[in-house]
Amino acid sequence: MKKGTKVSWQAKGLHSRGAGTVISDEENGYVLVAVDHHGGEPSMDYHLVIYCTVTWLTIES
Repeated sequence: MKKGTKVSWQAKGLHSRGAGTVISDEENGYVLVAVDHHGGEPSMDYHLVIYCTVTWLTIES
């Protein structure tokens, strides 16, 4: 997965999806993602940048 890729994810047990943009190139199956929103609305209840495995992410067009 490359820097600049738009992605989304859904945490287990939650109905809403998060979305963001990959801000690092993939290294060992992990990337940094700048979070745009979670559940459709900006919130201070989540991290602004997350470090996660690419298997958690769905590439958005």
